[in-house]
Amino acid sequence: MKKWILAAMLAGFIFMSCEDSSSEPDNNDPPPVPGEMVTVAGGTFTTTDPSKQTPVSITVSSFSIGKYEVTQKEWEDVMGSNPAEYDPTNNVGVADDNPVFHVSWFDILVFCNKKSVLDGLTPCYTINASTDPADWGAIPEYSSDPTFNAWNAVECDWDATGYRLPTEAEWEFAAWGGINWTDGYIYSGSNTIGDVAWYDGNSGSELHSIGTKSPNQLGIYDMTGNLYEYCWDWYAPYVDNSTDPTGAPTGDMRIVRGGSWMSMPANCVVNGRYREYPNTRYDYNGFRVVKKP
Repeated sequence: MKKWILAAMLAGFIFMSCEDSSSEPDNNDPPPVPGEMVTVAGGTFTTTDPSKQTPVSITVSSFSIGKYEVTQKEWEDVMGSNPAEYDPTNNVGVADDNPVFHVSWFDILVFCNKKSVLDGLTPCYTINASTDPADWGAIPEYSSDPTFNAWNAVECDWDATGYRLPTEAEWEFAAWGGINWTDGYIYSGSNTIGDVAWYDGNSGSELHSIGTKSPNQLGIYDMTGNLYEYCWDWYAPYVDNSTDPTGAPTGDMRIVRGGSWMSMPANCVVNGRYREYPNTRYDYNGFRVVKKP
């Protein structure tokens, strides 16, 4: 009888040991709260403009930025549908807590103004003298659409309290870790990409839920990897010794930053700069929002 009990206890111990060895490490952190914002104290940082390979100094004022990329559930709650479901046979991850994808830069303007109104804030974006997306007409799909130029000429009220896309300078400053930018991490929060990012080496060719890697120094997640993130600015060289830059007044393509689930490490570095047409929708682009602190 005693031998039977001892054998059972030993078998249970072996089973528990095998189970533990194949499981993820315990994470006692609270679950992510989509929509949570982090306040970034203003400051001055120095970066290298890859297009010119010269150092530039940039100053940004304080702002609040999304702790996480905007999720599919957040988007659906505001817009009424989930664009990630456009083709169920060919997607990289449809789930409430996955960041939203298949959204264009133009789509995001609508989301920001609608969410601002829902949350009792003043919308930032104006098209054709209106902040109401219902007055803007259909979102342009092609550059030949008659409203394409009007959408490209969107104006931003930088003093409004509502949600908007980060400027490129705001995005980069937050990705460096704000006033911790002198840490000089290659990726947002680490020199080891796998600690902070889902990228081509560990993603399994799909998206992952927000907040499942380590955050950067400010507690912001996924600024490296998972999805490239749209910024406000047109793609153009940085301007040295600028304060709160908002980019060139005109252009053809908008900035995206940070790399994605399909990116190699070299494309995930903090100061990497990439671009997309404002009407395109891909499964590797998403965004996070900012607002006044």
